[in-house]
Amino acid sequence: MFQWKDFKTVGDELMANSQEAYIRCTTSRYYYSIFGSTREYLIDIMNKHQFCNGKDIHKRVYDELIKSNDPNEVNLLNV
Repeated sequence: MFQWKDFKTVGDELMANSQEAYIRCTTSRYYYSIFGSTREYLIDIMNKHQFCNGKDIHKRVYDELIKSNDPNEVNLLNV
């Protein structure tokens, strides 16, 4: 199974190069590492299967974190 945290590893490796294209790729790898891990958490741990797929999934994950009462979930927005 794909591990979203591997995108962070790729981002770390890309950061070793200071060219703009590498930096832009780094940003997207970090974003998807966080997004994918968060979405997986919502589905697998919190049993919120409405996040399996669908329209506006990125916004829906964000909105779910915004309304959360769990400080750990809210802190994900500050990464």
